[in-house]
Formats: sequence, C-alpha cells, structure tokens
Amino acid sequence: MSWMKYFRRARRGADFDQELEAHLAHEADILIARGMNPRSARQAAIRKLGNVAALAEQERDRNTLGALEGAWRDIRYAIRQIRLSPSYAAVVILSIALGTGANTAIFQLLDAVRLRSLPVRAPQELASVSIPKPRRRTGNFTGFPSELTNAMWERIRERQQGFSGMFAWSTDRINLSPAGQARFAQALWVSGDLFRVLDVAPVLGRAFTSADDGSQCSLGAVISYSFWQREFGGNPAVIGQKLTVNTLAMPVLGVAPPQFFGLDAGRRFDVALPLCAERVADGGDDRIDTATDYWLGVMGRLKPGWTVEQASAQLNAIAPGIFQATLPPGQNPKFVSDYLALHLGAEKAATGQSEFRGSYESPLLLLLGASGLVLIIACANLASIALARASAREREIAVRLAIGGGRARVMRQLLAESLVLALIGAAAGLALGGFISEGLARTLGVGVFLDLKLDWRVIAFTSGVAIVACMLFGLAPALRVFRLSGRLAQAAGGRGVAGAREGAAVRRGLAITQIALSLALVTGALLFVGSLRNLMQQDPGFQAEGVNVVLADISGSSIPKARRAQFYLDMLARMQASSAVRAASLVAVTPVGGGTWNMPTQVELPSGARAAAPETYMNEVTAGYFAAMGTRLLSGRGFDATDTLNAPKVAIVNQAFVRQYLKGANPLGARLTKEDQPREAGYEIIGLAADAKYANMREEFHPIAYLDAAQDPNADTEAAYVVRASNSPDAAAQAIKAAAAEMRPQPILDIGSLPARIEQSLTQERLMARLSAAYGLLAAILAAVGVYGALAYLVTRRKNEIGVRMALGASRGAVVRMVLREAISVAGAGIVIGAALAIGGTRVIEKFLFGITPANPIAIVLASLALAALAMAASYAPARRASSVDPAEALRRE
Repeated sequence: MSWMKYFRRARRGADFDQELEAHLAHEADILIARGMNPRSARQAAIRKLGNVAALAEQERDRNTLGALEGAWRDIRYAIRQIRLSPSYAAVVILSIALGTGANTAIFQLLDAVRLRSLPVRAPQELASVSIPKPRRRTGNFTGFPSELTNAMWERIRERQQGFSGMFAWSTDRINLSPAGQARFAQALWVSGDLFRVLDVAPVLGRAFTSADDGSQCSLGAVISYSFWQREFGGNPAVIGQKLTVNTLAMPVLGVAPPQFFGLDAGRRFDVALPLCAERVADGGDDRIDTATDYWLGVMGRLKPGWTVEQASAQLNAIAPGIFQATLPPGQNPKFVSDYLALHLGAEKAATGQSEFRGSYESPLLLLLGASGLVLIIACANLASIALARASAREREIAVRLAIGGGRARVMRQLLAESLVLALIGAAAGLALGGFISEGLARTLGVGVFLDLKLDWRVIAFTSGVAIVACMLFGLAPALRVFRLSGRLAQAAGGRGVAGAREGAAVRRGLAITQIALSLALVTGALLFVGSLRNLMQQDPGFQAEGVNVVLADISGSSIPKARRAQFYLDMLARMQASSAVRAASLVAVTPVGGGTWNMPTQVELPSGARAAAPETYMNEVTAGYFAAMGTRLLSGRGFDATDTLNAPKVAIVNQAFVRQYLKGANPLGARLTKEDQPREAGYEIIGLAADAKYANMREEFHPIAYLDAAQDPNADTEAAYVVRASNSPDAAAQAIKAAAAEMRPQPILDIGSLPARIEQSLTQERLMARLSAAYGLLAAILAAVGVYGALAYLVTRRKNEIGVRMALGASRGAVVRMVLREAISVAGAGIVIGAALAIGGTRVIEKFLFGITPANPIAIVLASLALAALAMAASYAPARRASSVDPAEALRRE
C-alpha cells in the first residue's frame, strides 16, 4: 500500500541511490565509448542529469511526512542545544516543574472532588432526587445528604416513572467496639437495590437486594475492599464472620470491589448496612418511622429516552400528593403550610454527592488561580533568561539567516527547544504534583478520602499547562528572529544599540509584570494569614483550653428510654466527684461541632410586651455548663439543684438574644415559649449569659436560649458532656473512663479535646493561609530574581557606555544611583499596577475572610514595602558590578 512507503524510507532511499548510480554509470559508459575519458564522462553525465542532491531531496520528501520529519529534526536539534547548556536547562526545568507541580496538585484535588465520575457503569445515567433549594424545612437533619425522609423515599419509589431503578442512601458514623473506648467506622446506609442499580458486583459473597428490605430485613453488612484488607487482612473466609455495629453483631455478607468507595466524593465507606437495620442498630431510636427526620439521599438510573429535565418535571407533578401523604400528624398550621409547599426535582449525579465538595470546591478554584499566577511569574522569569540566552546566540542566528536559513525555520527551532524543556518540566511537575496533592489531602482532616490516581483530565491539564508555559517563555526570544538582520553576522561583537534597547525594554516589562502579579499574591496571602489570625485570636465566649468533649453511647444496652436521662445524670455526678474534674455538664449541642438546633420562639416580658424570636438557637445543658466552658453569667442565676424535673421550667439567654429580639430590655423574669407552645408550658428566663460561638468559629454570635437538661425526661442513646480539667486534661480523661467503668451497663466512650475540635474546624482557613503564603513567598522571590535579571542585563549591555561615562568624570556613586533609579522605576511601576490588581482581585476572596476587609490598605502597603525592599536588594549586585567597570577597558573596546 502507498502509505507503507513512509515506514520503508531507508530501503527506498538505498534503492533510489542504486538506481541513480546505475543511470550515471550507463550515461558515462556511452560517453566513454565515444572516446571521452572516464572522469570527464562522469561529470558530463551528472551535468546532463541535473542537481543530484536536489533529486535525492525530492525523493526523500516523497517518502516522508514533511511536517513530522521537520519537527523531529527540530526536536533533535533542540536536545543537542539543551545538552550544551545544562545549567540553563536545569533552571528552566526546575522552574516549570515547580509551577506545573503546584497547578497539577490543586487540579488533581479538584478533579477528585468535582470532576471525576463515580466508578460505576454509565454514571451519566444517574440522577439524584431532592427538594430544590431554597425551601424551609423543619425537622431533624442527620447524616449526609439529609435531603428526604424515609416516608418521602417510599412514596417516590412507588410513584416515579422516569427511573429504571432507584435507591436511598445515607452516611453515618458507627462504633465497632463492643465496650470501653469507641472505635468508629464510616457507615453507608443503603436500600436493597443500590448495588443492582449501580451495577456494582461484590468480589466476595453477595450484595444486598430488594429482598433485604422491609419486614424481612437482613441484619448483615457488606464491607468495603479497603476495610476488608485493614480489619480482616484480606482473609477470603470473612463471609459469615461477625462484625460489631453499635454493639449489635452482624454477619459479613459480602465485600465490595476495590474501586467502589461509595457515593460521597471525599469520604470512603467502611461498612454498608441495610436501611431497615437502622431500627435496631441505633438502640431503638430509629429514623425510619419518624416523619420529620431528614437523613436520606435518593438516586436512580434514568430510563432509556428519559432526560433529567423530564424526570424532574414528572417528580414535581407528583410532589403535592407525596407531601400530602407524608404530612406528619399533630403539626401547627405554619408547619403544614410550609411542608405542603415543598417541591421535588432531579439533577445530574454522575459525580455523586459530596459534603466535602461544598466546603472545598471554591477554595480549591481560588488556589488554582493563585498557582496559575505563580506559573505566569515563573514563565516571565524564564522568558527573561531565554531572551538573555538568545542575545548571546544572536551572532549564530544571524549567520544562519545570512547563509539562507528561513526565519520561520529558525523560530520553529527555538520554540522546539522551549517545548522540549517545558515537557520535561511538566513530567517532573506531574510527579511533584501527585506528591503535593497527597500531602494536601492528608491535611484536610481524618476520614477524608480522595481518589488521586492519574486520569486523562490531570494529564491533559498538565500537558496544557506545559504548552502554555512553552508559549509564555519561548515566544519572546523566538519572535526576535524576525527583527534580526543577516548583516549582524558581519559585526565583530554581534551587538547593536537598537537590539540592546529593545531587549532591555522587554526584560523591564517582564520585571514590572512579575512585581505586579507578586504584589497581588502577597496581598492575598497577608489577608488570608490575617483572617486565620483573627479567627484564632478572637474571643469565642468560652475558654477551650483544658476542656474535654465526651460522647457516651448506650445504644447496645437494654436501658429503657424512660431511664436514660437519669443514667446520664448519674454518670455526670460520678465525673464531678473526681478531683481531676473542675466542672462538667451534659450538653445537647457540643460547641463548635457544626451541629445546630434552632426554632421560632416567643418572649413575653414582665411588662406584658411580647416579642418574636423567629430564629432562636437552642441548647440543653446542666448546672455546671457555664463553669465548664468558662462562659460568664452577666446577671441572674445559673441552673442549680432546685431545677428538677418537676420544678418550673427555666432558661438562660445570651446577649445576642437580648440585643436582637428584646432591643436591650432586661430579660430576667420574661417567659420564653417555643412556637405554638402554651404560655404556661414555657420557660422563665432566670439568667443572662455572655455571647459564645455556637456551631463554628466563623459565625456571628447567634441568639441562644439555654434550657436545663435536668428538666427534660427524654434522652437518646448517645449523650455528650463537656468536662473542664482541674489540672491535666489527660488526668480528667482517666477520671471520665473510671466513672464510666462504674456504670451498669458501661457506656462506650469517645473522648476528645475542645481545642483539637476547634483546630479541625479551621482546616479550610489554615489550608488557604499556608498555601497562599507559600505562593506569595515564591512569587516575591521570583519577582526579585526578575528585577536582578533585568538590571544585570542592563549593566551588561551598557557596560561600554558606563565605562565611557566614568572616563568622562562620572563617579562610582553616580553609576550606582543610575542603576538604583532603574530599579526604583521598575519596582514603582509594578507596585502601582499590582496595587490596582490587588484592590480589584481581592473582592473575589471576600467571602473567605474573617474580620478583615478585602481592599485592606495595611496589607497592600506591607506587600508593597516588602517587594520594594526585595527589588532594592536585587539591584545591589548589578549596581556594584556597574560601579566596578574599568573605564580604560571600555575605551579600548570602543
């Protein structure tokens, strides 16, 4: 076939040479027969045939792909040039590796969080069902995704038409320890059809089916591949072995395949459990039969021919009937009105659903932009270096132009050299990016799982970054080829005044660009660091140091629901009796734990005036809470032993409650009632507490009402305590364990420190501060190097001029001042442009800041001073070199 000639070039070339030689020999033999000598006959035959070399070149072109052959020759030439300049190559490759590595690391995290599809068959066919936001829902929200109740899910499954199969799911934390210290694992509650709809087959045993739902609930577990390896050592005899789930023994039914991590991008499940098992695995406090417990997500696979929009429309059409059928009984009119106004919809779910994605997608996009700016600054530096190298090769390039070399070809060879360096740097950056992304993933918190393996998106992104880097630093020196003249080859020095001025102007512009972009990055870094400092140094309204947070779990016990509250109070009394404990309290909502409990309330003041408190944040605590947390009571009294179950109900409110809802009026003696609660069943406000953070450290102070947990007879199978140590938190932890060991039955404990909880809650802010600071420092260093390169180039190009100036009487100080003026002009221009960029660009990061304005003048001034100082420091060596020029030597060169 004709295309095979491209793969047989050597043989076809040899055949052509033989044919050509045979033709020449035949023509020469004819001339020799006519009496011409062999040498003359050979020459005459060649003249008759024409340009032999041109004929050979034409034949070679017919047997090659010209563009590919030319590109390959350019690449080989580029590799030879790179080998001749190893130091230049090392600087370029290292710079590109750092730039592409930083970009690749952030993009790899984004890819895992946002772009990568679920590892299942045809993920593009999946869609999730939810209540479109924003819609006000009242109830309990637990687990993730907490979109729907079980009653809603069952009606949706019965009435939907757009899905060939559907399943419900939720995430949870389960305890694997039968007693003593808790040992937690990540659970995935699933309906029976999940594995069938996703087409995920277990590697061992079996998965759940629809037969495992309902009244014939199968109390078994399907474990993940990683959990199987970690907990059972990959033992193939794991099927049938017992696994403790919240003190309930369940047999292992199957092992999921290694690539299936679940449906929550950013978190990997350990144990999958059937939804129906939730009734017995949570100590009888099941969420299945509670109509106001939002704890499920619903997904399905669309039928052939159905779109997400069509499925959403059908779900919205059946929504009124579903919400009417699932309306919880005994609710007030407002609840009924809000509930019946809810809608249903569907959206694409190829990438799953992710709690982690909502927290980190925007910060990662912002960091990707910052790393892109660092790459641009690095490329500007490399362009400056490449210009200097091209200047040193001007004579070589001019000679090539003078002997007939095409400008386009020379330019292509220079770009090929840049491309080879960029690709090598990108390969190193790809490896570096994987290492950095693994490290960043570890800093995001315990339990975070991101699938960081390379895929085509990461490779394509890094390759694209490499090509952009190649164009950014390779195009400027390549374009200079069009302005070079072949007559330059005739000059002894190969330099011209115009070329020197042009090169200096380009390098000056690059240095100004670097300073401007660096100023924007350094300003952003100062803002993020300042924001983190504000978060860490603010007064949260409590003293976290020395406080332990304790979770006590009795889900596996047989304690009747009516006796749980007293059980927890008895355990609290045992803790308080220890000398290692200064104060302790039961608490419904643990501080800075992310959980919230709020509801509308009404307040009636002693004067008879009434005030609405539409969003009151609630908490139930006992008498020692304010002492344990170090929160001040400003007036009135705290809870005490007289506030028993049968005593009048009492409450304590905080300053934000008084400020926001009572307009500063004295709250003592006022009566607080929950929404539609009779006045006589309400709570007398007996105290005013100082403001304190509730769910997280970033929030403003919420209006909070504290109720006495000792007056609430209801309790769940898990309770929380805050315990302040007398001296050592470790000693207090031992006292807590001893108190639990005396209880019958013995609860399972999880003990952590409040400072560690606060630190974990600031993971995102710490990540932003650290990475932005690293980017800002790197950008500032690169900008300083750029200023140094521009001034060093200036001094080198104007060395003769400086020598002549000094020969004519200019002092060394005047020469130094000349170089410093250039540095000041470059730094000043960059700072002015950078300040404008910082003022405009910092608006993008406003929502990530705390206690600091985006266009902060102090941050901009500090960044400007830092970069000006670096520019001055970078100008010292070129200025000193300029002042040491020997005038006599300069005159001799002239």
